[in-house]
Amino acid sequence: MAHQLYFLVSGKTASGRQLFSADNKLSREEALRLYTLGSAWFSQEEGVKGKIAIGQLADFSVLSKDYLSAAEEEIKTIESVLTIVGGRPVYGALPFEKFNPSLPAIFPQWSPLKSLALFTQNQTELMKIFLRLIKNYYLPVTI
Repeated sequence: MAHQLYFLVSGKTASGRQLFSADNKLSREEALRLYTLGSAWFSQEEGVKGKIAIGQLADFSVLSKDYLSAAEEEIKTIESVLTIVGGRPVYGALPFEKFNPSLPAIFPQWSPLKSLALFTQNQTELMKIFLRLIKNYYLPVTI
């Protein structure tokens, strides 16, 4: 989301290449309106999405910075720290991680994740195990 808003406001790509001249850039309010109400219009869901109002879906995010006052270059670094979909939290970063929903049970029952307990190990360990599996069963990869 942040990169798209940054592009609309600055006229620059994420890498910093200027594509739009100043007269073709949008204000922050216009960009946000286009991203929310415009997207709802495009998907023909403007009656249920795109704004916070009675009768609309209760989807919104709490952002890491104030989009309206952050420096232009900071817009592309803005992240959601809390995301609510249908009135329920679906993601929470610090300080909202206590609102994260619990992960579903591993499925299917025969999944190797269940026996290897990969879901509890850190990414470095996951990568080592993944590379070991590839080495042993698929490709000649060295670890």
